[in-house]
Formats: sequence, structure tokens, C-alpha cells
Amino acid sequence: MSGARRWWLALLVAIGVAAWRFWPSDDSLPQQLEVGGAPTIERGVRRAVAVTQSERVDEEWTKKNAEAIRLLGTGDFEGAVALFAECVAGDPTEDVFRANLAEALARLARMEYEIVETRLRAIGHLEQAVEFAPERADLAELLQRWKATAEVEEDFWTDHTAHFRLSYDGDREELLSGGYDLVLQTLEDAYAEYAELFGVRLAEGGAPAVEVVLLEREEFDDLTGLGHWAGGAYDGRIRVPVTDLDTEQQRLIRVLRHELVHAFVQEAGGRGVAGWLNEGLAEFLEEPAGAARAAAIERSRQKVSATAMRSLKELSGSLSSLGGVDEIRAAYAQSVSFVAWIEHWYGERVLFQMVEGCRDGAKVGDTFKERTRTSLEAVLEDLAQDLSQ
Repeated sequence: MSGARRWWLALLVAIGVAAWRFWPSDDSLPQQLEVGGAPTIERGVRRAVAVTQSERVDEEWTKKNAEAIRLLGTGDFEGAVALFAECVAGDPTEDVFRANLAEALARLARMEYEIVETRLRAIGHLEQAVEFAPERADLAELLQRWKATAEVEEDFWTDHTAHFRLSYDGDREELLSGGYDLVLQTLEDAYAEYAELFGVRLAEGGAPAVEVVLLEREEFDDLTGLGHWAGGAYDGRIRVPVTDLDTEQQRLIRVLRHELVHAFVQEAGGRGVAGWLNEGLAEFLEEPAGAARAAAIERSRQKVSATAMRSLKELSGSLSSLGGVDEIRAAYAQSVSFVAWIEHWYGERVLFQMVEGCRDGAKVGDTFKERTRTSLEAVLEDLAQDLSQ
């Protein structure tokens, strides 16, 4: 190998160490399929291909790989896919090129899947990603879920309002005879309330409508993978199981309000909002202000007083990771009790300021301390003392 060649590869090694990039994992998000999240895409793309296989990677393809990674970082997924594809064509035996192409295809597919009109194209791109990276179980699982969803919703009817797109089985007479009106009116009423509280507006200025899907219970369980305890899910789309609308109207209203909160939290704070704040706000706001909300909070306080409280660190991620159904319900109860305690003593505005701070990368505890001059941990201790009396 020439001296110039060795110098170039050494430079690539240094760049590669400094520039390894990772795609954020959806499992860390509190927007959660109620508590979980869509299957993750969290592999990194590799810049310095020559680090491990320098002898057989042509310099031209190494440069293109680096440029594709740059495009990926700017959000130009189509451009990155095109360049990674050239790398694969140039050296079909290079595993790193194939892995990077799969990652770019997956990111492109996730972006396309957010838009109804490009959803089938997204499935096609994800199929290609799985072909290039068959070892990626996360991609295969996501593809399976997307295909199952497409099959279930293939013949669904849709209705629209200013901010929502509602999909449901048109063969269900109870939904056709007024059920969809109840759902859409509930959502629009809650939208007006939450837009003022969070200071953001969804589905406006060219943004796509918020998708809402009504499912049979079995369909919901199969598509989300959640247990029977889950009343609804939000993974970029609001999904709600409805078995008997006549007997479930009040529950349905609460669940719709709850899941819409997650959409507003994601819009206002991004994907880094602590789980206890995300779920606590959703539980807090699912009942309109008044006697019903006060009663729900008191029930949660009673549940928390009978169980051991968890630290805020334990409640920072997905609450579904905390154990069985009882543990999850206790975590929800503690989260809403804590949110209500903060609202009572420090005002509701600080709750939404903590969400807003996450958009700029601030931790919720830092935002709270900046606004109140006290720590969240100290406030949690105050709540624990109050509940013990």
C-alpha cells in the first residue's frame, strides 16, 4: 500500500471515531403506544469503513460513504440512500455499505410512513432495508407490524375534521350511527383546550392531520403488543380499542383525551420528555377540570399511599418497563399524583414549561429548579410525607 493511501485511511480512522452517528431509539420515548413505542431503529451508520477492511475498500466508495453519512445527518434520506446504493453496487461484498444502506432506507421509510399517501412506499423501502440487513430483527419486526396494520385497515372508512383523520371499520353499525361524530367532537374540543395549555397547534400550516384509528380489542392487542390493561396507544397515531360503544362512551372520551395529550407533548417537547411527566399530564388532563378530575386524582393518591414510591429516575423512561400490570398502574398513579401536587403548589404553567424545555435539550428537573428554586426530588418527598399522614 502506498504512503498516501495509508495516510488517507489513517485520517478516515480519526474521522470515524469522532463521527459515529446513532439514530435515536423510539423505545426511549414517552409517547409510547400508551407506554411502549414502535419497534426501534437504533443502529449507527459507520463512517470509516476502511478501519477494519482497508485493503479491499476502494477510496472512491469510502468517500461516497462519508458523503452519504453527511446527507443522512442533514435529513436528506433519499440522497443518502442513492449514495449508499452506489457504494453497494461498487463493492457488493462490503458489509458496512450494506448495513448503512439498510439504515438509510429505514430512516426514509419512517419518514414516509408518517404520511398516509406515502405509506405503501414506506413499506417497500423497509422491505429493501430488511433485505440488505437480515440480521436487523428490529427492522423485521417493524415491517411485520406495518404489514399487519395495512391488512387490518385496508378497507377502513375515513372521516376528517380540521385537525383529525379518523379511520374505522365501516361495517360496525354503532360507529356509523353516531360513534364517529362523538369521537371527532371529543378530539376537536380537547384540541382547543390543549393548544392553549401547550402553546402549540398540531395539523396546521401544512402539517398532516392527527391520525386516529378505532379498532376491535383483538386487533388493538395484536397491532400494539400491549396488554389488556392498555386503554389506548399513541405511536404517532392514536389507536383506541372499542368493543361496545353504548357502554364505553365515557371511557372512550377519557382515552381519546389522554392519547391526544401525548401528541401535544411530542409536538411541544420532542421525544425527550420524562415518562412520569408525559403520562402524568395525560392522566391529569384526560378528565376536564372539575369534580371528576379531583376524584380521579384522589383515587390515584390512595393507590400511591398503599405502595412504595419510585424515584423520578425510575419513572423517567417508559413506564411499561417497570414490571407487571400492578407495577405499571402504580407508576401511572404516582405520576399523576405528582403532576397534580406540582400543579397545586407551583401552578400548572411550570408543568408545560418543563415540557417546552425538553425541546431545547433541558432536563425537566433543571427547568423546574430554574422556575421554582427547588428540586423535583424535594417536591416528591413533600408528596410522600403528605400521603403518609
